[in-house]
Amino acid sequence: MQTPAQAVLRAGGLTGEPLMIDLSLGSSARAIERLPWIATARVRRSWPDTVIVTVTERVPVAVIGGMFVDASGRVLSPAPGFAPLLAVRIDTGASAPAPPGPGGTVAPVYRPGVQVVTALPAALRPHVGVVFVRPDGTVRLSLSSGASAVLGDSTALPQKFAAVLTLIDQVRIGTGTIDVTVPSAPVLR
Repeated sequence: MQTPAQAVLRAGGLTGEPLMIDLSLGSSARAIERLPWIATARVRRSWPDTVIVTVTERVPVAVIGGMFVDASGRVLSPAPGFAPLLAVRIDTGASAPAPPGPGGTVAPVYRPGVQVVTALPAALRPHVGVVFVRPDGTVRLSLSSGASAVLGDSTALPQKFAAVLTLIDQVRIGTGTIDVTVPSAPVLR
């Protein structure tokens, strides 16, 4: 668990010995859910003297600007340099907006990249080094072979991923570019 139990209790106002009758369970749960890693929190009483807190933590799917990010774009915490997650970066020389601190949400420009990382099939994941997003919302995969795969926007991702995998498996790509913006008509340049 990424969030220590003491932090959960403190956020929910449950440290010390609060009176059972004075507890606002809904307010406590909402306060706990504001913690960066907490997706859901449930707080309930068990009379005469017990409060039960059940939490579900968020799952990181990418690293943006050195921070773990979940599928909704919420920033969770700093990511160690060896994180096994894919990095999402801005594609061009433009300066990338920095992610906010834990508990915030990444800039909208990153959202297509987070969508791609979240939907990326396990068979394609080992072939992808970095997911690049252009300011116009189009996405490009930097493949570990040195090639690139241009996905275009983040629609029809299963078909685009299938086209990329088919070309990787059946064609010698080298450092070329696979364009699957129209997944039924992929182009290799």
